[in-house]
Amino acid sequence: MNQKNNLIIGLIIAGVVVMSVNVDADPRDFAEGLPNIGIMLQEITEVDSSLFVTAFWSMLETIEMAFIGTVVGVAIALPLSLLAARNLNNKFVYVPVRALLAAIRTFPSILWAELDFTSLTTSSSLSMERLQFSCWLFLQQS
Repeated sequence: MNQKNNLIIGLIIAGVVVMSVNVDADPRDFAEGLPNIGIMLQEITEVDSSLFVTAFWSMLETIEMAFIGTVVGVAIALPLSLLAARNLNNKFVYVPVRALLAAIRTFPSILWAELDFTSLTTSSSLSMERLQFSCWLFLQQS
């Protein structure tokens, strides 16, 4: 190790010590919590075989929702992308469509997810709608 590496390691250690003091981290609390790691690992490795069937059908349902969301998203994106094409339409058609698409894309996806969550029930229809909307937004970015 050269002096540059030693300096970097020293700065990292000093930063960790300063940050630990700022958040009131105590090494004794960490040491007292170490037995809980064993408990956590034991609970992680326990397998309840009666849940395999439920897990399989849930994974299959998730894949089905992703497929349906992609297909519906493409079905929505294709006509809108044709309307937004400059070489296929005049400016009275493609400018408003592009403005609408740009306005929709300015909102972060997390905001759309929050709006979906508050407006719909927490069921698989919510997930499918979110997937459809995400796919549609992704396909419109070209």
